[in-house]
Amino acid sequence: MCLILQSEQRTKDDHMCQINHSILCVKDEFKEITSKAEHIIRKTLEIEESIIQSKLTDKVFQRITIERNYTRSSLPPSHYLVDLSEKNNINRKFLVELLAETHNALIYFANNIGDVRRLENNYGQGVDHAFANIQTVLKLEMVCRYRNVMNVFSTPWKSIHEINDRLIFSARMIHLCLSDYYAVRAIVIARHLRQWMEDLITGINGLDTKYLT
Repeated sequence: MCLILQSEQRTKDDHMCQINHSILCVKDEFKEITSKAEHIIRKTLEIEESIIQSKLTDKVFQRITIERNYTRSSLPPSHYLVDLSEKNNINRKFLVELLAETHNALIYFANNIGDVRRLENNYGQGVDHAFANIQTVLKLEMVCRYRNVMNVFSTPWKSIHEINDRLIFSARMIHLCLSDYYAVRAIVIARHLRQWMEDLITGINGLDTKYLT
């Protein structure tokens, strides 16, 4: 579906994106978003493989599993993304809420990756470069395309500075050495992000089968 943009953004600008105020094909934007999500999935796998090649101990693998489960409660909500698969028709209000929910989640992950990149990394520049690439794609490719679509529907969005939530890890993390601490945090965020990207792709692909009321 191609729509003409007729409205300006209605939120404080964080100057991160150049909003497209010309004719925009929403379907094309979603296609690009899914392409970038697939790219991020590949990058998270590269990160995980690079860290695991350093021969992590069984204790670290156990901690990764524990922390991934522990941090689930601090992940961004995905109510509308989950509900999307159960609906045959969606209305404008649902779509607007879905866009806002996903937009905020993308910024959440970009911010959390920034935190990981500030940690001491003993696993090589390749891991940091992969995280840097993911962070750039999340913000400048995916978030900005979401804002283009949100602008079509006159939907305001939060700036990157307004989303301050973080993954909350357990207190047991302080007992890890620096290299293990980094490995756990990096792999946990990579796995959560990969799952989110997979769900996002499924959700966007499913939009083609929905009737907008």
